[in-house]
Amino acid sequence: MKQERRSDRLFVQVPVYVSGRRPWVNSFEEQTSTVMLNRHGASVALNRELLPHEIVYVRNLRNGLEGKFKVVGETQNPFGNGREWGLEALAPRDDFWGIDFSTSAKGTHPKLLLQCVTCRKSHLMKVSWQDYNRLLEAGNISSYCGACAETTLWLPALPEKPETGVPKTLEANHRSQLRLNLVMLVQIRNRLNGVQTVQTVDASRSGLGFTTRRKYQLGERVYLTLPFDAAWEAPAEAKGRTVRELRSPTARVYGLHFDELTPD
Repeated sequence: MKQERRSDRLFVQVPVYVSGRRPWVNSFEEQTSTVMLNRHGASVALNRELLPHEIVYVRNLRNGLEGKFKVVGETQNPFGNGREWGLEALAPRDDFWGIDFSTSAKGTHPKLLLQCVTCRKSHLMKVSWQDYNRLLEAGNISSYCGACAETTLWLPALPEKPETGVPKTLEANHRSQLRLNLVMLVQIRNRLNGVQTVQTVDASRSGLGFTTRRKYQLGERVYLTLPFDAAWEAPAEAKGRTVRELRSPTARVYGLHFDELTPD
């Protein structure tokens, strides 16, 4: 039986320091970065071999927090040419990665990574169709913040985008509409890959960019689940086609153009 995911995963590069102590060999230490993370663990790129169930220590170089992790195993489909290892936190902390993952991973509702401008905390949260449209138009929304105990202004949280190796000026020349850097988890489906959850890197009314480990063919038809309507009843599914692929040693990013503009 497939184990249900406890929290959503994000492609986010966080600089970390990984170390381990082995009784029969010298201890090791290596500075690297995460490839993917959630509340309960992460995958990291390392130059050395790790053993299943081995205990390692990870220090987040952004906030100085250190945690004890267990090696789950090697990632079979890494992004780059190097090796990636899955790590499980033995004592998960809500503040370890600086992102609140409290929203349930269940369901098909898209989730956006937003940051409160008052307390600067980042949350992976559900938004309505109206909020999504406001983000595309104004770049912000108003929502209740539990930490501030009041309604505050929220902006897209901007972790480091996967490096594509394509100059931003070149990318801009191929875009007729303003795009917002936006991290959003959405479901996408096509004939070959079935249904999977992907992470966007930017979005506009006419399309978006998303990153994934899977291969998509340029020009193929795909269906994307957009945020729910105001009644939270059903997702809106948009049809589109992949129009470009940007690759680097660490990421595969696709550009998706909707067949019709997102409705108001």
